[in-house]
Amino acid sequence: MGGVVIKLYRYKTIIFLLLIFIIFLLITKKIYSDYRKERKYWEIEEKDIEKRERLAKEIKETEEEFLKLKKKLLPPDIFYLKKFTEEIATKANVKIETFRPLSSVKRGEWIEFKVNLKLTCSYQELVEFVSALEKMQVIEIESLVKKGREENQFRGEMILVGLARKNG
Repeated sequence: MGGVVIKLYRYKTIIFLLLIFIIFLLITKKIYSDYRKERKYWEIEEKDIEKRERLAKEIKETEEEFLKLKKKLLPPDIFYLKKFTEEIATKANVKIETFRPLSSVKRGEWIEFKVNLKLTCSYQELVEFVSALEKMQVIEIESLVKKGREENQFRGEMILVGLARKNG
């Protein structure tokens, strides 16, 4: 009878140890599962923070570009656009026959002036004039139409759009 008690005691010990091991595995699984959920949550948060930082950087860069462009804008008077255009035309040896304002539209922080120019010049002078206007960044050529029939002389109309600061 003593041998049976020892065998049962051994089985009880083995069963008890197996039970503790199974409980340990279940607890470990629960802890690991919680850890994985927590890790996944923080990975998503980290990606979200990185995205926000990237967007903040892009916003800052855009604001800096806007401020640079705003400094380059013309004063809020169409006569400054006329003055700058005439200066560029003079340097390129382009004759502006007429400078006719078409519209003036307020758009947020700036004013958009649209003007029609009647020009006479050689094609080389026209290229110089257009290149100089494009470098200004605040003056855009909307259209350029040839009116005359001369082969080595350009006679036509150009519509320019200039951006000006809203407040001096």
